[in-house]
Amino acid sequence: MPGSDESEIPKQPWSDVCLRGLSWTNEGRDLALAVRFPGSGPSSRRDMTLHCRWASNLHVALTFKENQGGFPLTWDVIFDRADCGWKIELDFAGAGRIVLSCSEMELK
Repeated sequence: MPGSDESEIPKQPWSDVCLRGLSWTNEGRDLALAVRFPGSGPSSRRDMTLHCRWASNLHVALTFKENQGGFPLTWDVIFDRADCGWKIELDFAGAGRIVLSCSEMELK
């Protein structure tokens, strides 16, 4: 899957990716997005974490209807190179979106 070069991360198949969770790491400095890429095979091979270093400008807006839940599924993901790093937008179609900025990212 992804290499160590962060410029390869936007080239991954980001459509239909499940968000399994998000958490703050490194004492609240970084944001970790646990994701599951689509495909066949064991989920352990498709489960990865997008580490967003020095995360800021975070906006999380996810809504689920009554009696619905589960992993939100991406419709589209946009990675824009910014002056000081990256702007990332995960669009979950009718469920909402997550937008953030970060200085570096790593997928492992």
